Amino acid sequence: MMKKKQSIIALVLAAIVTVLLGWTMIKGWGPTGTGSMKNINLGLDLSGGVSITYQAVKDNPTDEEMSDTRYKLEQRAQQYSEEAQVYLQGDNRITIEIPGATDATTILEEMGKPGSLYFIKQTNDDGTENYTYDSSTGEYVLNGKTIEELEEDGSVVLTGKDVESAEAMHQQNSTTKATESVVQLKMTDEGKQKFADATQEAYSAGKSIGIYYDEKFVSVPSVNAVISDGTAVISGGNMDWDEATSLASTLRIGSLSLKLEEINSSVVGAQLGSAAVSTSVKAGAIGIILIIIFLAVVYRLPGIAAGWALLIYVELNLISLNAFDLTLTLPGIAGVILSIGMAVDANVIIYARIEEEIGAGKTVHAAIRDGFKKAASAILDGNVTTLIAAAVLYALASGSVRGFAMTLALGIVLSMFSAMVVSRLLVNSLYGMGLKDAKYYGTKKERKGFPFVEKRKIFFTISCILLLAVPASMIFMHQTKGSALNFGLDFKGGTSINVPFNEDYSIEELDKEVEPVVEGVTKDSNIQMTKVVGGNNVIIKTRSLTLEEREQVYQAMADNFGVDTSEITFDNISSTVSKEMSQNAMKAVIIAVVCMLLYIWIRFRDIRFASSAILALMHDIAIVFGFYVVSRISVGSTFIACMLTIPLMMQLVASFDYIVVETEHEALVLERNLIGQYHPYFNVDLKDDKSYPFIAITKGDLYPAIKYTRERHKPGTRYFGPYTDSRAARETIDTLRKVIPICSASCAEWRRCRRIVESHKGEEDIVNMICAQNGRPCFDYHVGRGPGACVGAISPADYAKNVKRVERFLSGHRKDVVDELTSEMTDAAEALDFERAARVKRRLEVIRGLDDRQQVVFPSSVDIDVIGFYREETISAACVFVVREGRTVRTCEFILDKGLDVDEEELQSGFLKRYYDETADIPAEVNLSVELEDAEALGEWLAGKRERSCHLHRPQRGEKHRLLDMASKNARHALMRYMMRTGYADDRTNQALLELESALALPSPPLRIECFDISTLHGTFTVASMVVFTNGRADKSQYRRFKIQAELDEANDFVSMSEVLGRRYAPERMADERFGSRPDLLVVDGGKPQLTAAIKQLEALGLDIPVCGLAKADEEVFVPWDETPVVLPTGSASLYLIKQVRDESHRFAITFHRELRDKAMTVSVLDDVPGVGPTRKRALMRHFGSMKRLRAASEQEIAEVRGVPADVAKAVHEALVAWNAERAEAAAKQSEN
Repeated sequence: MMKKKQSIIALVLAAIVTVLLGWTMIKGWGPTGTGSMKNINLGLDLSGGVSITYQAVKDNPTDEEMSDTRYKLEQRAQQYSEEAQVYLQGDNRITIEIPGATDATTILEEMGKPGSLYFIKQTNDDGTENYTYDSSTGEYVLNGKTIEELEEDGSVVLTGKDVESAEAMHQQNSTTKATESVVQLKMTDEGKQKFADATQEAYSAGKSIGIYYDEKFVSVPSVNAVISDGTAVISGGNMDWDEATSLASTLRIGSLSLKLEEINSSVVGAQLGSAAVSTSVKAGAIGIILIIIFLAVVYRLPGIAAGWALLIYVELNLISLNAFDLTLTLPGIAGVILSIGMAVDANVIIYARIEEEIGAGKTVHAAIRDGFKKAASAILDGNVTTLIAAAVLYALASGSVRGFAMTLALGIVLSMFSAMVVSRLLVNSLYGMGLKDAKYYGTKKERKGFPFVEKRKIFFTISCILLLAVPASMIFMHQTKGSALNFGLDFKGGTSINVPFNEDYSIEELDKEVEPVVEGVTKDSNIQMTKVVGGNNVIIKTRSLTLEEREQVYQAMADNFGVDTSEITFDNISSTVSKEMSQNAMKAVIIAVVCMLLYIWIRFRDIRFASSAILALMHDIAIVFGFYVVSRISVGSTFIACMLTIPLMMQLVASFDYIVVETEHEALVLERNLIGQYHPYFNVDLKDDKSYPFIAITKGDLYPAIKYTRERHKPGTRYFGPYTDSRAARETIDTLRKVIPICSASCAEWRRCRRIVESHKGEEDIVNMICAQNGRPCFDYHVGRGPGACVGAISPADYAKNVKRVERFLSGHRKDVVDELTSEMTDAAEALDFERAARVKRRLEVIRGLDDRQQVVFPSSVDIDVIGFYREETISAACVFVVREGRTVRTCEFILDKGLDVDEEELQSGFLKRYYDETADIPAEVNLSVELEDAEALGEWLAGKRERSCHLHRPQRGEKHRLLDMASKNARHALMRYMMRTGYADDRTNQALLELESALALPSPPLRIECFDISTLHGTFTVASMVVFTNGRADKSQYRRFKIQAELDEANDFVSMSEVLGRRYAPERMADERFGSRPDLLVVDGGKPQLTAAIKQLEALGLDIPVCGLAKADEEVFVPWDETPVVLPTGSASLYLIKQVRDESHRFAITFHRELRDKAMTVSVLDDVPGVGPTRKRALMRHFGSMKRLRAASEQEIAEVRGVPADVAKAVHEALVAWNAERAEAAAKQSEN
């Protein structure tokens, strides 16, 4: 955590940054207000733009030609703005609206170009020149023929259709050596062949090829070689980079199907008035303020930090929209709002986690650290899926969908930064200021949530009804309204009315005065009105109008506003969302959903999570779609934004744990036990989606009653269960009451009797007489099933005996009751009362199926405890399976503070003594995985407590052995859950580093530890290993192996250690990034002599690196500054870590040593075989690929190698068999030692 001074500095800097960002957002910098949100590009609906109308030169163009031309113009227009709109007007006109633009002249020049590209031969087949150089203009011109005529006589060798791609690039002019902008073309496969033939012909004749674009030559290069790779370059001496980029874009899109002429261009105003925009900004500001207040109230101090971070996020988002030159429209605003919601959601996840950690008993410091750590996964996954979807939408969609994707992606990146960086900095700074009391941070309180899962049948039914209603309502609306959805102008098109008013109306005045008049005639509530800047004309767009409705509009304009009707014009307009745009958007959404599915699948490694998330997503989309169908809300650009928002709001679970069991019953019981143990808030980790039935006995009453219940446990009541079958629980009660007289808590007379007893406190001796006088017999008493407590027919003492029998039966000791029923069934059968015998038999079957058989039902009625252990480092877990009368009735899990640091026998013996000292439930047998030395003494001690025999046993096979393995598995799961929940591994590592810092007098915790070990065999194959532990964990990417180069006649660790340290810490190695940074601690495997050799070598190198040696004998740590070794406490985290480092170094060294030795031995084996020289050795290795496969090969397989005779193959096989036997014998001896 930060210190107070650092915290103050951080908060002051955060405040300064907030103010500077706010000033930039509101006012900006410089005379133009750079960075200000007023400079954000706004769409047509918010700020207006340029409107251009083109008309086809050709008479009566076809629908296909108009549609293709419209689509290509749309592609060109989106080079200026992603939010540009292009639609057909009438039969031969196309209107383009580009938001934010004010210069119509430049756009006119670019948009109306045909974009036609031709490659023309210099001469035709007759030798006539197709083009000549005009010295007066300095340009090439066609020599009297049109393009159509040139195409007819074969002079056009390629057209724009043969171009696959075009890219702007820079190249150096071969003559002037200056860098110029050019366009590089890449041909299609067919165009590549055409271009190769054309350049072959031109090269042979010494001619040029003219590149003719939009009625002029842009380049006429001489052909100096045949070009067969299908590339060409368009260059022009005066073409700058922007022109090259624009030309490349136009060529990629393709030429227009029709030649166009501009008939009208104008600058249009916003569709929403300034008052509407101002009101929206105020509403947004108020909304953000309310969110900040809400966060502060609910999450206290962290909520204030979250609000501050949210404010910074909003400032960064608006400044970034300006910086990245994004155009903001209604779908874009939806993306911004969604990203704000996800930013708030990220903070909520973090601070809810912090509250949970505080509620679990952690300190505020640890809660803040773990809260951010645990929330990081959920935030990252949720945002990654959203970014994946946004990336797909941007890549495949266009128009407003692409604008939505860009604003959303920008917002998501900034929201992650604000939540994980800014918010964390602010919270840590506030904590560092001294605000450390848990009351400032809140504690998660258990709340009773709405039982959605418990009532899932109701909600599933409602959901199915709604889903079925969607197609039904679509059919109904299609039949009655003509269309399932109420498509607006964006999708369906309509009528454009150009009205020249006598005065200049503002947008607000148009909305207030003109719109109601038009709506009264057209009955259309989704009218769009756009002002033409610099005049009184207003363009009104509405649904398609009939001739009669147009006449009514004429009359209304004249009557209400005195407009000259002869100047009013009507045009039919197409949709602004083209068919291609709709298809691309749909493809993008589908691919985005598939990508999210794949991410969830890969992330959680289970297709069920991914498919469930996508099914829920499709369900939400269908419901929202149905709402649009039924409500008849106009479907336009806002519909696109709404539908895109749904899949992107999908969030992922932060993390989940799982426990493996074998039956569904086990899963239910284990789930209930875990929920009862951890009490998770809203059952976040494990869902308690079942109400578990219990059998309860009201022990607090004078006459306890039995009942079936699902209630929360209450004091004074003993509960048995949970049961996995409610029917079995009810039948158990029924059977018990038939066999053992006991009252039912549902009996009205028993409740009346209890009230009588409660009203006569202290008169228990005469309570029988009182009940006999005032009570009434119940029905069960009349039929012989009730004990008669309601009428005083049984004394409290006798009744208590019955209750004890019931408790014993429900506790698992039911043999007496079963024997009694069996005897009753036999007697009935012998008396030929088969109906009664059948009823008793059914009761016996119910008893046998009552309890959940968690792991095993033994064929014999045994009482045993099976105890499994799992050990890690300095911690372990024990799991006890309690088996009574052959059934596993319960399990208990314990976490122990000893692990691999103590002997397993010591661990299990110590646990037995502690466990059975605190329980009176002693079995006849205790099963363990090891034989204990004091097993006999422990057995006698347990037998004394039990007052019957008890012994310890180690099962080797059978059901007991299987159950012991299952107990060990559950112990492992228990330990993993504990370590994950508490962050044990991280805490243990930190503790070890701090202990080493103190014990070895280090200047700082040893975050990087390097350890060296030597491995040799009498001076041969001598190697050294270097292992690295970073932050207490093995960093295998930094491991290094060394072959000792010194010639040794015998093992000499001192010389070897000096050499390897000299090589590792040589200046060139210290400067080599591959060897990492300087270590904080150097460990050598050995005692004082090895440590001395290491110190001398480091002194020779002039290095001051803390060093120690670890001796294997007594695990003593030798240090340079003391003759007495440092003894780290047994079982301490520091000793475990340094031993782990030493053992890893030893393993790494001996592995390398064995590799070298085995390789050398392998080579020597083949060298000693007669008839095997270098050639046959290479043939053998080439055939088998490795020595391992050769050793496993048979004699016949070796003989199949080319060039190896049968006698040589036999000799090779015998040599290998003998060598394998020697290796096996050596390995056996080594394991014995």
